[in-house]
Amino acid sequence: ASAQRKVDQSLFRVEAADAVCKNLKTKWNVSFSSEKPRKFEFDRCPTCLQPLSGNGMGHSHNALQEILDKEIDDALIETLKANEEKEEVARLRTEAAFVLKTTEAQLKEMSDHLKNTAEKWNIKMSETELLIQYVSENQRNHSSRLSESISILNQDARTEAIKQGLKSEKELLKAAEGYFKRSEDDVMKAKESLADMQSKAEHQRTSSATLSRLSEVFGAKGIQTFVLQYTIDALEAISQEYLDELSDGSLRLSLNLDDSDRVLRRASVRLPCGNYTERSLSSLSGGQWRRCQLALALGFSDLIGRRGRLQSSLMVLDEPFTHLDRSGRDHVG
Repeated sequence: ASAQRKVDQSLFRVEAADAVCKNLKTKWNVSFSSEKPRKFEFDRCPTCLQPLSGNGMGHSHNALQEILDKEIDDALIETLKANEEKEEVARLRTEAAFVLKTTEAQLKEMSDHLKNTAEKWNIKMSETELLIQYVSENQRNHSSRLSESISILNQDARTEAIKQGLKSEKELLKAAEGYFKRSEDDVMKAKESLADMQSKAEHQRTSSATLSRLSEVFGAKGIQTFVLQYTIDALEAISQEYLDELSDGSLRLSLNLDDSDRVLRRASVRLPCGNYTERSLSSLSGGQWRRCQLALALGFSDLIGRRGRLQSSLMVLDEPFTHLDRSGRDHVG
C-alpha cells in the first residue's frame, strides 16, 4: 500500500509538471527548456492583450520579464522534483524484482529440502513399521514361551532355569516396549516437522505471488495501464454524478478498459421495478443517448479542470436539447 501511494504521488506530480510546462508554452509562446528564454519582446500583454508601457509601471516589459522568469524557475524546480520521484519509483521496481528473484530461489530450495526430508521420514517410518512387526512377532513368541514355561514350573529340576529364562524374556519384552514407545514419539515429531515445513512453503508461495503482482505493476505496461485505468475510473465517477442529475437516476454509464487498452462503454437503464438492465448504446433512445453525451462532456470538462487546474467561466453547448422531449428539456435546463 505504501509503494502504491508513492507511485500515485509520483504520477500526479509528473502530470502537474507537464501541465504547467504546457501552460507556459501557450502563455509566453516560448520553447521550454532548462535555460531561460530570450528577453521578453512582445508589444502587448499575452494575457489581456493590452499595449505595454516602457515606464516600468503596470504592463511593462520589465514587470512581465520578472513574471516570466519566476514562472519558468518554479516550473523547472517542480519538473526536477517530479523526475527525482520517477527515478525513485524505478529504483523500487528494481528492488522488488530482486526480492522476487531471491524469494523464488529460497522457495525452490525449501521445496527441495522438504521433498528430501519427506523421503527420509518415509524410509524411517517404513523401517519403524517393520521393526514394530518384528517386535510384535517377538512378543507373541515370548508369550508362547512364557506359557510353556509356566506349564513346567512344577518340575523341580528345571524350576530355576525356567525362572531365569522368564526373567530374561521379561527384560527383553520391556526393552522392546520402550523402543516401540520411542519410535512412536519419533513418528509424531516427524509429522509435526513436516506440517511446519508445509506451512512455511505455503507462506513462501503467497509472498512470491504478491511480489509477482508488484513486479507487474512497476513494469512499463503496468504503470501505463494503471494510470489509464485510474483516469477512466475518475471520468466514470464524475460523469455518473452529472448523469444522475440529468436522468433523475434512471441511467447508469460504465467505462472499462479491455486487454488492448480500448475504452468500453456500457449503459444500464432502470426498469419500473427499480432494477437496472444493461443496454447497448445503439439501442438507447435519442433522449437517453443525448443525456449520456452531455454527462460525458461535462464529466470530461470537470476532470480536465481538476487534473490541469483549469477553471473555465464559459461553457458553449451546441443544440443540447436535441432529441429531448418537453419534460426532458425542462429537467436538463
